[in-house]
Amino acid sequence: MQSELPTLLLTPLCVSILTRGELPASQHRLLWLLAAQLRGGVAVVSLTELAERAGLSRLTAVRSVHALLRLGLLVRGARVGTSYQYKLNPAYLKVL
Repeated sequence: MQSELPTLLLTPLCVSILTRGELPASQHRLLWLLAAQLRGGVAVVSLTELAERAGLSRLTAVRSVHALLRLGLLVRGARVGTSYQYKLNPAYLKVL
């Protein structure tokens, strides 16, 4: 049985960022991949795994995640093993 994807509410600020075309395709792809991984509002995933799923090089994935963190769309949480927890910033994207 496939798990259900989370329902997301994009705030006006997030819609503004997404519609201005400021995010490269790699950042869009990683943002939505992380959103699909959310369980309880948190995604725990390695950057290597994320890069593979997105079809990107690890370096591009690292740069994209760091850019999303700088923009405030993502928040990095505690380290779990060799991976970090990533959360969507509720100021931009809310999990319903």
